[in-house]
Amino acid sequence: VEGCRCVAGYSGPDGGQCTACQPGTFKAVNGSSECVSCASGTYLNASAGTTCLLCGYQSTSLPGSSDMDSCSCAAGHTGPASGPCTACPAGTYKAVNGSSHCLQCPAGSFVEQSGAVSSDACICQPGFLSGSSGCVPVDTNGPPPVWFQADVTLGEACQLPLCQ
Repeated sequence: VEGCRCVAGYSGPDGGQCTACQPGTFKAVNGSSECVSCASGTYLNASAGTTCLLCGYQSTSLPGSSDMDSCSCAAGHTGPASGPCTACPAGTYKAVNGSSHCLQCPAGSFVEQSGAVSSDACICQPGFLSGSSGCVPVDTNGPPPVWFQADVTLGEACQLPLCQ
């Protein structure tokens, strides 16, 4: 037994008993080092693993995941548990990991690229200006909104074609 070392996928002291790494953990080298948890975005569903498996395209998992069902769509993407995941379409975003649906940008705003991960990516559309309560329609016939400086007119502050 002296001089014996645990092979990859097993952990234990040199010359001692070796124990298989549990699902969700792995060990890639021979020797007495400990089994390590699979990283985020990977999983391992078998004992005595030497490497973890990648979750599907645009999906992720918690560290130490032990099966493919632990993988879920990353922020900016949607789909069923364990995939496939697709990017949220233009005009929508998703800020959390999981199988939840993409959310529409707030009224008066839009995001052109797919896969947006935050409502901050949604910008006011032409004809709308950003205000404290989101995008508000521009009123070209009324006074400037109260959140403009008092000495700036709507035409001077606005660069939108609607205002020119």
